[in-house]
Amino acid sequence: MKKSYVYDFKIALKKEGLKFTDQRYIIFKFLIDNNGHYDCDAIISKIYKKDKIKVSRATTYRTLDLLVQYDFARKLILNDGIARYENKFDYVH
Repeated sequence: MKKSYVYDFKIALKKEGLKFTDQRYIIFKFLIDNNGHYDCDAIISKIYKKDKIKVSRATTYRTLDLLVQYDFARKLILNDGIARYENKFDYVH
């Protein structure tokens, strides 16, 4: 992940009056570092399995909405009505 993405993420948080926290960063990093479409519960589960870090559903949704708002991610709602998120970058580390 490019350092400028993290910087841009920090700026977006600051604009929204939010702090840069470990939970928000791990959600950001997961989505940016992975290709695919993930719903909120899948993101929470995969973060816990990989890093043994618990992130709240509310923080996950708020962070995902922020990532969409600032063009880091895209939100997709398919026929099942479940929102899924994907990064908007062309590479994965």
